[in-house]
Amino acid sequence: MKWSDFETRLRGEHLGNKRFTLTIKRVTIEETHPRPGATEQTPVLYFVETKKSLVLSSVNQRTLAGLFGDDMEACAGGKISLEAVPMKVAGKEQLPIRIGRADVTIAKTTADVETGEIKEVEPDALTDAEHEGEATE
Repeated sequence: MKWSDFETRLRGEHLGNKRFTLTIKRVTIEETHPRPGATEQTPVLYFVETKKSLVLSSVNQRTLAGLFGDDMEACAGGKISLEAVPMKVAGKEQLPIRIGRADVTIAKTTADVETGEIKEVEPDALTDAEHEGEATE
């Protein structure tokens, strides 16, 4: 068991140096705490493949609007890619997650039901239905 198993939000460290394609289950508005003493109402994405959610930055909100339009509910069922992008913020190295257009060449992903950890599925492990683009559970 790992400490990260207890985290409920996705972080760049969870993705490592890989790009994942995930299916959006729903978008909710939740109270978040971006800094001590401050609270905000922020959109949060939930995914079919993992129990971990993603608090949406303004950059990722604009990306989703560009991909799916201005209606937040239009995202549900859509596929996106997630990638951790190293960058300096206020002189400190950060690893924010960035959303992108889903790419069919990206490896299929699955999540451990108990921990929510995202893993790549080996191409040989895919069923014929998955090779044809059908979802199987």
